[in-house]
Amino acid sequence: MMTTSLNWNSRQLTHGWQRGINAFYYGLGLTDEDLDKAQIGIGVPLLDGNLCNVHAYELAKQIAQGCREAGLLGFPFGVPAISDNITQGHEGGNASLPSRNMIANGAECVVSAHGYDGLIGLHHCDKNGPALRWPWPA
Repeated sequence: MMTTSLNWNSRQLTHGWQRGINAFYYGLGLTDEDLDKAQIGIGVPLLDGNLCNVHAYELAKQIAQGCREAGLLGFPFGVPAISDNITQGHEGGNASLPSRNMIANGAECVVSAHGYDGLIGLHHCDKNGPALRWPWPA
C-alpha cells in the first residue's frame, strides 16, 4: 500500500540536496522536527486602504497558528488587493478584473517557488476568491 506524506512537495527542500536551505529555515526559528511538517502557503490580499481586506493579515496569522496546532507550518504571503468600490468610475477601474490574474500568478509563483504543499487563500471579495483557487487549471 502506498502512502502519501502531507509534505509531499516541501520535503524536496527540507530534505533535499541543498543543505543551506535548512540553515535558512533554522534562521526563521524552525526546528528539525518542523522540517518534517507540511508547509502551507496562506495567500493574503494586503491593502489596509480597503474595508474588505483591512484585517486580512491578522486573520492570516490566526490561520498560521491553527496550522501549527494541526501539525502543519503556515506561511502568510501577500497578494495584490484591488477594491471595486474605490476604483469604479475612474481610470483605476481598469485594474479591477486584471487583478484576478495578478493575484493568481502571484500566489502560484510563491507556492510553486517555495515548494509549499498546499494553499489557503483568504477570500475577501469577488476578485481574490476566484484567483486564489488552487490547484490552478492547466
